[in-house]
Amino acid sequence: MDLTNTYLGFTDNMKPMQKAIAEKMLDAKKRYNGMVMTNKEFVLDQIMNNSEPQIKDDITYWSRKLQDYTKPKIEYYLKTKDNSYWTIEKTLYNFAVYLIVKEFTYEVRIEDFIKDEQERKETEQQRLEQEKLDREQEKENEKQRKIKYNNWVNEQAENYNNSEQLNLLREIRLAELGEFSQHSVKLLVLIDNIDDYFCKEALKGWLHSGNKTSKKVFYHITGIKLPATNKGTYELLDNITSSNYKGIVPYKKRQKHEKNLQTFFRMMIQPTPHFEECQAEVFNKYGLEMFITNFDRKCTISEATSGMKMVEGVTKKMAMERLEYNIDKTGIEKVKEHIQEAIKRYGISPKYKED
Repeated sequence: MDLTNTYLGFTDNMKPMQKAIAEKMLDAKKRYNGMVMTNKEFVLDQIMNNSEPQIKDDITYWSRKLQDYTKPKIEYYLKTKDNSYWTIEKTLYNFAVYLIVKEFTYEVRIEDFIKDEQERKETEQQRLEQEKLDREQEKENEKQRKIKYNNWVNEQAENYNNSEQLNLLREIRLAELGEFSQHSVKLLVLIDNIDDYFCKEALKGWLHSGNKTSKKVFYHITGIKLPATNKGTYELLDNITSSNYKGIVPYKKRQKHEKNLQTFFRMMIQPTPHFEECQAEVFNKYGLEMFITNFDRKCTISEATSGMKMVEGVTKKMAMERLEYNIDKTGIEKVKEHIQEAIKRYGISPKYKED
């Protein structure tokens, strides 16, 4: 009887580790009566030839090493019809009992089971393959949806024409962060389209507890003040629609000491070369006008006419030291050449176009 791809259901309901150990034991090969066969084939052959699984308790043996009898243990056997015994492992004993209980004692029943089992496996394999295809299709659909959604948001941001909300966004970001970028206009698109599920979910990611400026923008655009915690913010967003908006709340810039801040424009390469407005501290050194900004926990020094980043550091002192080191190493004339090349390639800062 060929049992190559089956255990006749014996291991079907076992836990993974138990199943692996049992199947390894059943697949192990030994020589029985001059023939090499697997343990499961041997046990089945014995059961089909009327052998009986038996247990003997309290078996002890004299140990020459211990000079004493071993501790009592249980041993498992197959008793043949001629009253001889095969000593077997507990797993094989359990398999033998299982075969008898399931009446796997004649070929026709075994063959019918193997045939049904194979059909079930093929059906299960087809189901798994279809599920895999469905998951892959779902991933592709999700990918295309995200691409379509991102393209839509970008397009809406590029063509955004609510001047009142745009001016309010610019005013808040310049006052709170010292910069304004076209990317931040996406926040207005999400706020305007909060009734769209995907926009609402994106808005949750934008209005986390660490993004206080964006939460302030949301308040001044909608009149709805968001909780300080993420949990409270997400719960509130889940339960409001655009019909709950109360209207624009005027923004008043906080009075604070600002050292020589002026409007400048940073040159940004990604996603395409463009200038972004910012409020920055200005200083002159090496015959160059430069400005200092603090974004993303970094202090950046940029050249004013090109908007080109010169150096950055964790602190202003570190950035100034790096600037001095780079110019000493490169030479001021070479640096000025780089500045002119940047202007020639990307254009001059809007600040100097206006001038």
